[in-house]
Amino acid sequence: MNLKSLFHWLIRKVFDYNLFMLEEDEYHDDDEVQDPAIVLKHQKYKTWLHNKTLSCPCSSTSISYKNFVSNTIKVHPVCSSRFVSQEWIHALYLSNASRYGVSDFRTTASSQFEILSSFCSLAQDIVNHTENDVSSNEFVTIYLLPDTQVEHE
Repeated sequence: MNLKSLFHWLIRKVFDYNLFMLEEDEYHDDDEVQDPAIVLKHQKYKTWLHNKTLSCPCSSTSISYKNFVSNTIKVHPVCSSRFVSQEWIHALYLSNASRYGVSDFRTTASSQFEILSSFCSLAQDIVNHTENDVSSNEFVTIYLLPDTQVEHE
């Protein structure tokens, strides 16, 4: 047997090795129920080198994002301040604002705070819509994925 055929034989043995089959000395003659956490720990240990090629042995291949994704969303404090309240905007409204000069803040104050309030409402609507989308979507895969790939997706 030359070196090349020995190498191919070794590669076939490595790829054909069944990771989930117990070795001869690992069999238990008793029918005692084993702790599932320990069994899972042993399976993870045995498969850590081959996690890119294994199929998921689970009965479910999908999980809702809301089960493992959490978001902490902070909007600018001005969006929860009194400066975007209708009382503030109405208090700044001047029916005779045209009497003041163009450079006078009082002529546009009500409109500027109304726009600010609209931007805050739009931002909150987008946040709510995005949170609903994320929580209603499911992560689906039939493969065992590394943590980094799950975080990326």
